[in-house]
Amino acid sequence: ARPVVRPSQTCAASQPAAMWSRMVAARCGRALRGARRFAAASGKPATLFNEQPGQAWEGWEPITYAAYAICGVTLVVGLSFRPDSTIESWAKEEAIARLKRIENGEEVKFGVHYSQIEPTFTKEEVGALPERNDDDDDDDDD
Repeated sequence: ARPVVRPSQTCAASQPAAMWSRMVAARCGRALRGARRFAAASGKPATLFNEQPGQAWEGWEPITYAAYAICGVTLVVGLSFRPDSTIESWAKEEAIARLKRIENGEEVKFGVHYSQIEPTFTKEEVGALPERNDDDDDDDDD
């Protein structure tokens, strides 16, 4: 039996807290009683997803597991060979390119990037299709 807290036994400031704690205790007690009632042991060992030890694979499982393995290997290989695009590596390449220009006696301007590769495609104006920058014009059929 729970002790009954009467309003005369508590001060006015603790009444809402007492009501809250009684309400929470009542709800938790009902939840625990319900959980105990429906979670009775059946005598069999519990297994994940109710699969029995030694159970044969279903038709979709080998294909799915093979796809997971291939995707995992592709991710590992692809991420290990990705290009280095950190700001530190760019700054190092830019510093080397500027030092080479200074050693060759060329001018170095502020705000110009010298380590960049020339763009492969260019556009003449907004809305135009990009054209490939090739040194040799083999596509001319004269």
